[in-house]
Amino acid sequence: MGRLRPSAAAAHGMSLPGPRGRRTFDARPLSGPGAFQIGSDRGIDRSGEGREPAARRNGKRARCRTIMLPSKRMIRIAFPFLRLLLVCWATVVWIAVAGPPACSSTVGKRMHDSAIGTGSADSFDPDGDRDYGDIPDLAQGVNNTTGSRASAPTREPGSSVHFEQEGTLYAHIPITNPQPPSTLLPPGATALSLTVQSSENTTCAFSMGTAMSYDKMTPFDQGAGTTVHQTILNNLDPDPNVVNNIYVRCASHPDYLLQLKYRSLSQADPSYPRTGKLWGWWDLFGKGLPSMARIDLWLAAAGATADEIRELRLLNPGMLILTNINAVDGANLPDDYYLKDIHGDRLEVWPKSYRLNLTKPYVAEYQAHYAYQRMLDNDLMFDGVFFDNVFTTQSWRKYDIHGNRFLVDADENGVEDDPHAFDAAWKAGVFHELETFRAFMPHALMSGHGMNIYEPGIAEIFNGISVGFRTADVLESEMIFADLWDEYHAWHEMARQPRVTMIESSPPDQIAYGYDYSPWDKVPPSTLEFARAYYPYVRFGLALTLMNDGYFTHEFGDTWHGNDWWYDELDFELGYPRGLAARVDLGVGPSENQMVNGGFEAAISDPWRFQVNETEGNRATLSRDTTDKAVGVASARIDVTAASGVEWHIHLSQYNRSLEQGVIYDVTFWAKSDTRRTITLGAQKGGPDWRNYGLRRHVFIDTDWKKYTVSFEANETANDARILFQVGETSGTVWLDDVSMAVRPPDVYQREFTNGIVLLNGSKDPQEITIGPGYRRLRGQQAPRYETILDDGEATFSTTGTWTSVKYDSGELKATGPFYHCWKENCHERSGSQGEARWDLEIQAADTYTITAWWPAAPQADTWNQNVTYEVVVGEQVIASQTFDQRSGGDEWHFVAEVLLSPNNMNYIRMHCEGEAPCLADALHLRSRARYNDGSSAQKVMLQPLDGIILARVQGSDVYLPLITTPIRLSNSTSLPSAPN
Repeated sequence: MGRLRPSAAAAHGMSLPGPRGRRTFDARPLSGPGAFQIGSDRGIDRSGEGREPAARRNGKRARCRTIMLPSKRMIRIAFPFLRLLLVCWATVVWIAVAGPPACSSTVGKRMHDSAIGTGSADSFDPDGDRDYGDIPDLAQGVNNTTGSRASAPTREPGSSVHFEQEGTLYAHIPITNPQPPSTLLPPGATALSLTVQSSENTTCAFSMGTAMSYDKMTPFDQGAGTTVHQTILNNLDPDPNVVNNIYVRCASHPDYLLQLKYRSLSQADPSYPRTGKLWGWWDLFGKGLPSMARIDLWLAAAGATADEIRELRLLNPGMLILTNINAVDGANLPDDYYLKDIHGDRLEVWPKSYRLNLTKPYVAEYQAHYAYQRMLDNDLMFDGVFFDNVFTTQSWRKYDIHGNRFLVDADENGVEDDPHAFDAAWKAGVFHELETFRAFMPHALMSGHGMNIYEPGIAEIFNGISVGFRTADVLESEMIFADLWDEYHAWHEMARQPRVTMIESSPPDQIAYGYDYSPWDKVPPSTLEFARAYYPYVRFGLALTLMNDGYFTHEFGDTWHGNDWWYDELDFELGYPRGLAARVDLGVGPSENQMVNGGFEAAISDPWRFQVNETEGNRATLSRDTTDKAVGVASARIDVTAASGVEWHIHLSQYNRSLEQGVIYDVTFWAKSDTRRTITLGAQKGGPDWRNYGLRRHVFIDTDWKKYTVSFEANETANDARILFQVGETSGTVWLDDVSMAVRPPDVYQREFTNGIVLLNGSKDPQEITIGPGYRRLRGQQAPRYETILDDGEATFSTTGTWTSVKYDSGELKATGPFYHCWKENCHERSGSQGEARWDLEIQAADTYTITAWWPAAPQADTWNQNVTYEVVVGEQVIASQTFDQRSGGDEWHFVAEVLLSPNNMNYIRMHCEGEAPCLADALHLRSRARYNDGSSAQKVMLQPLDGIILARVQGSDVYLPLITTPIRLSNSTSLPSAPN
């Protein structure tokens, strides 16, 4: 939780402790977010202003101060008539006051600032704990004279956590419903139309910057003698570091003061590479603001104070800083706020953090108010909010973090919920939360984790996303590059403007997620250093980021964000793009379209087939539509009049298509529907057992013709594949046109900048790219020129004797240890006393190489071999060797040798063991002495699979780029709309 200064709390209606628990000031918000009343012009005592010292990880999280209110006994003595008055007042005010929805139906709402924690639930908590503070039960109402607690009415669900929504000094609030409420404004805004409502016919006036008496204020332009008053606020200061304070009074109650705050966003346009950071404020804060100013985008910087943000903006005017909440999780909230199972137990998704029940509207509204309150509490200096874990479905979550089964019961009737009904209610709640906040702050930046840009409604709400763990998924073959490419570019094409998207690259998943939810004290130190300095993972993420206008960070992963890891490439001033990313022409021509009659220009017949499972109640027809088409003269029209809800029960498919294992294909088509919906694409065997061939994808389609491309990697070689368009999920009409399937060309791209060029190899093969004169490599000492990991699962590994492939792996995101990992989960174990393992080395250039070896720290290690020898063999001569005791030291890289190797020789590593105790052959790590960024001329560059490079432009040189094709916004696998021919 971020630090809270007394002055900030005062401005936003919070009470902080004074001597003996008395409040030192009285300033409380009005009905609706963003309005502040200052009763009877009483001054605010700022004698206690200051801030709590920064707390660091492993202890002690910075805590917000607790609301201190006078006791009930004091209230009874001072105001014996309070309870009756409160009930009458509350009823009238609740009915009369207009404004944004409150968190619940209880009057006199006040939110404790520590009500919910910062950070991640299925994500990293930056301070390593989840101490969110206690939530006082303020359901007892607010005294309309002092704001103190009174005796409690019966508590309704959702009434335990409060925002102070109603005024407490007048029976009828004199001024309500400011439009807009306190909020952020677009960059450069100097004027604003303001409307307020008065409780009776009167005249209202305002002042800017200073609270004045009514007779010295400027009258509103319209509404004199009525209850609706409107004016234009001119001469607002557009400086992003300035908050414009507006004060309003009305003649009917001239001692009542309404305060509003407005701030203009900055026009952020930093040069490239653009750097970001997710959480991590405390990690860098101790290094000084100049160090922090290197970062252009701070997501989830909840620890920042308004003054610190102002100072940082002076150092880096292009910086953006967002606070954060967890969209679906929380701790220390009332029990009825949480999602339960059929036994009434909550769902723990992160240590001490539990999933909220977003099917309850008051929980969704609380979340939205809480996010808005975080903005107000920091004097509007944050540029927006990062919403972690924006999960729009939830039935997929079957277990808690301890592996306990969770049978969801959101309606709390003791019966497991239907997953479809539950997901529908959950999705409605999540969108209610997001849309409510967006209504409060139309211009605030909204980013997050977990959103699908193609899901209807997401692009209208969010300015961007922080794309986490996807780069590692691509590098580890859990996701194809084309999908990540399309997702990243789609956010830049479709999201709400201004668009702010970040790529979070990270080390190998087995390290990032393999050592508990707090890995900093569990991962071996040398392994942590390897995670920081395994540069191929860094370069791939950075080069991908630079193919569009995103921000880049390389961090440990979801279990530990905000690491202060810095790389040579980030110090190079690339300048600004000269154009869009373009595919490099490698001389590979377009591949053949394998779909027959994909444009439906002829009658729809074999190999097209249309199938409807009528035994399950489905009803649908297929027709050739010549009146509504995207390309050519006709389209395929599917009218579904009854649907079972099972997607494959109604489908149009083309049979007997050929696929080759490991090849990536693009399925491209035009589509539209009579209402926004999803369809499902598939590639599967054309007969029993109907197994999948690598494609099953939900695609959101709209009511206008748009062009879509879905890419997939075939998992088998087959000539009996069928490509399916499945529409049985819901009734309605779907049109399809111009369907094609072809081999995807190599994903190799470049983008030019004023001071350099960026190359990206997104393919699975090494690629040599000819650039011509005019470029050189950067200068830096970090990354080796050649770096690779040789695993025992690759073709370069072999054994003699008796070896078995075994799995010693504790898995990912486990709450309890021990933690141990074969590299890529599996390794080879020798049984008996004979045999050796061998890794062949494919050396690219003569150099001195450092070789290290890995084995797991499994619980069985105490029985393993204590004499395991690795030998470096060159031309059948052993030139170096090292012996290890594998009973200890697992889950680390161990130094084997530093030797001169050349591609002209036969080079390999041989491992053998003494005696019969088991020994393990796992992975080797090779690094060259030569540097990747050595400043050398770069007319040609050889890029390894899934790698990238930044090259500097040599000033004054002519640049020759003969192999660049037409610039593109996306690859040919775009899922974005195009205009029909």
